[in-house]
Amino acid sequence: MANLPSFRQLEHLVMLADHSHFGRAAKACHVTQSTLSASIKELENVLQAPLVDRTKRRVVLTPLGLEIVERARRILRICQEIIESTFDRIVYRFTTLF
Repeated sequence: MANLPSFRQLEHLVMLADHSHFGRAAKACHVTQSTLSASIKELENVLQAPLVDRTKRRVVLTPLGLEIVERARRILRICQEIIESTFDRIVYRFTTLF
């Protein structure tokens, strides 16, 4: 089976896209800048493609990076929906017991 991106890597990429800055994205993810940078680099290694053009002044997503960000948003949204629906079912079952 192929090595797959982690949810954390996808979340880090989305935050980088949202903030266009490694430092601000790292802060939003509650990780260090080096942790975020390593996560993005790992994701690029998993996908075997560059997702981010890094310059000293700014961060620019590659065309593939932009495409992956949109897919990552959908994946993360679906995962959040799964968590919410599961939580709602647990709460419903718990409240019907009493």
